[in-house]
Amino acid sequence: MQMAVYQRPVFGMAFILVTINTDSLADTSSPISPGQLEDIFYGFFVSTILFGICVTQAWTYINTNRDTWVIRVWVMALL
Repeated sequence: MQMAVYQRPVFGMAFILVTINTDSLADTSSPISPGQLEDIFYGFFVSTILFGICVTQAWTYINTNRDTWVIRVWVMALL
């Protein structure tokens, strides 16, 4: 199957639409192995939990303390 490229004007701009060669979709090789994907998932999951803890601590600090606005802004900048 050959690649077909054509332009269609939309709102005065030209968008290029490309059809994909379906013969190349059968290649299942990937530069990332399933074990690496699992590691990336767990790293993302743990970092999301830790970021949520940091945001919760900052929110609690800002709403429950009697510090000046300068210190509150500093805490938000550190977050």
